[in-house]
Amino acid sequence: MAVKSIINENSASVMEAPEDYASIKDKLEKKILSKGYTKGLDYCLQLCKRLDRSLYEVICEIERAIDYSELAEVFAEHSGLKKVDSIKGDIIQTQRHFIETTEAVFVWHYASLKTMKINGKPVYMAPKDSFQSYLNTATAHSESAETSQSSSRDWFIQAIFMPAVKLGATDIHIVPNEITGTYRVDIRILGELRNFTKLNRKRGHSLISLLLYWAKEHTPSIRIDDYRKPQDGRIEIPKDKMGVPIDLRLSFIPKPNMKDIDIVIRLLYKIELQHESLSSLGFFDWQADFLSESTERNKGIVVVSGATGTGKSRTVNTLLSSIPTERNILTVEDPIEYVLHNARQFQTFEWEGNDERSRKVDFEFYARAFKRHDPDVIFIGELRDKATTDVAFHLSKTGHLVFATLHASRASMIPEILVRDYGISMDAISDNLLLGINQVLVKKVCPKCSVKKQIESLPIWTQSLLYPDRDELLNKLIGKDISFPAVMANQNTANCSCAIRHEGVVLSTGYSGRTVVAECIAFSPEIFLDGNISVTEIEKKTKNYGTILNDAIDKILNGTLDISSLRRLL
Repeated sequence: MAVKSIINENSASVMEAPEDYASIKDKLEKKILSKGYTKGLDYCLQLCKRLDRSLYEVICEIERAIDYSELAEVFAEHSGLKKVDSIKGDIIQTQRHFIETTEAVFVWHYASLKTMKINGKPVYMAPKDSFQSYLNTATAHSESAETSQSSSRDWFIQAIFMPAVKLGATDIHIVPNEITGTYRVDIRILGELRNFTKLNRKRGHSLISLLLYWAKEHTPSIRIDDYRKPQDGRIEIPKDKMGVPIDLRLSFIPKPNMKDIDIVIRLLYKIELQHESLSSLGFFDWQADFLSESTERNKGIVVVSGATGTGKSRTVNTLLSSIPTERNILTVEDPIEYVLHNARQFQTFEWEGNDERSRKVDFEFYARAFKRHDPDVIFIGELRDKATTDVAFHLSKTGHLVFATLHASRASMIPEILVRDYGISMDAISDNLLLGINQVLVKKVCPKCSVKKQIESLPIWTQSLLYPDRDELLNKLIGKDISFPAVMANQNTANCSCAIRHEGVVLSTGYSGRTVVAECIAFSPEIFLDGNISVTEIEKKTKNYGTILNDAIDKILNGTLDISSLRRLL
């Protein structure tokens, strides 16, 4: 950068062996405070020579020693930056110490040049007061021009959030286009992304700032001025807005241009599960009975696996809701998605502040605390690291029934992941792992507008399904009448109740809700006697339980799913 190169010209080679830097800094601060910043600056230059550091670095490290107005004069003089009285141009990017507009980059604090990218634009020093004045003016202009709502939050809720919820969306994607400068907003409905709306550059940048500042209120670790690294946050929408409280989980990933951020918002509805059953989720009766038996155990671990958004937490919470209140159930989740009438639920969070308590209070923290809280059943929201997994198995060894979720694509992979990725011993797996469940969510064919069609052959892509007895299972479909969405048979289904519309555009039709497709494996010590826990070997030893492909084929044969649902198992 041109500015940095000017500043670095003040650095010099080491003239003398440097003293302890902390003591030098103390001397320097006292000197500046007693003799004024001009003489203090001379001393800074001497210190640069002794420490082989640039003037810029030294000034940044003693920023508290000089009044801002005086230091601004010093910095403007020795950096070559021109001073201006006000900020001009349309806002592009704003961070703590600087604002980039369409005309230039404006800084009020010398420390901003540590990390900022100037991108060839002129850089000016502007008074600190002008920054807030500019931001207030820019925000007021943006809101008055683009929305009649009283605030940006109200605009987001009314224009994007509420319509997405009414359409049954599980995720909202805000995607910047670096070429056009616009923002595309997509929503995930029934597991598939659909285009929702488009925002211009001003509204897109305003929305990014809104979500960052809003998430900061609930997630202290978020840095609103950091456009360099991915960040995660959360926002809580109160019950009075939608009838039920909803948690928004946000993932912020900056784009390479350091100006735009790609945002994905996951919508988590806090609903009560008191009257829900495993059968209503899509489990067959024999599977529901099999899973319910696990809740009668006094110790051991039950693991529910699957990818993100496959309903793992809902399955576990539905299981927990059936446990009698005579047993003490403790749960820790991130966040609490479902309200249980018979459990005490806790949520991970972060302390506000800058002391040692600022770290996240995570799954491991709660799991250790639960040991002293007289539990019978414990649900650990996710086994995401070795420490949490160790505590989960320790709780099982000490006589507790533990439920947990894990990211895995097959139930037969669970032992291998626990041993090889998280370092759990084979003995601990053999003695404590009771049950493995793997599941995905698949769109159900609408029973009102579906059509039956006999199939004589299967698509070639089905040969990519890597499951035991694949050909035998797939051959069950040949010659059978299979349900297909009417839209695939070129029939108009726009008037069916299953059609999902937004502003006159049909986003989805032919399908009605989603159902669980799952596999269940009961683990016993005999399975681990030979020490071989590869996926192939586990599937051979547990063949009588069937695979997730068996479950999908059965649901296709009973008319719940169509053949395209098998793509979810690839």
